[in-house]
Amino acid sequence: MSLKIRPHKVKVLEEGPHKGKIVDLKEREVQGKSGPVKYLDCYIQEEKTGIQMKYGCPLNIGVRLGKPNSKLARLLVNCGIDINKDEVDLSQLKGRTVQFMVQNEETDRGVFSRILDDTVKKA
Repeated sequence: MSLKIRPHKVKVLEEGPHKGKIVDLKEREVQGKSGPVKYLDCYIQEEKTGIQMKYGCPLNIGVRLGKPNSKLARLLVNCGIDINKDEVDLSQLKGRTVQFMVQNEETDRGVFSRILDDTVKKA
């Protein structure tokens, strides 16, 4: 039996501002030091290239004195979603057109594009 695989090239976005649409939302859980931690992953499709990028936020909405006090809370507010109520429907994020900043990171595994924290905002 012959095992063959086609390598794929990792696509890297140009550093700087970009525009796109939140096309999917997924919840994931990772093991933290004091137990499992849940995250919301927003998949954002860049409008010019079609490249999808993941923007992850710990799944908690921190509010202090009516102001966002967590990464997810800041994302929601930056996308025009009210967080000062008893319950927030996260599915409101899906389909939103957003702008965001990209920075490329060089690692021992290659160069990867990532969305900078707190830069995802409604376009």
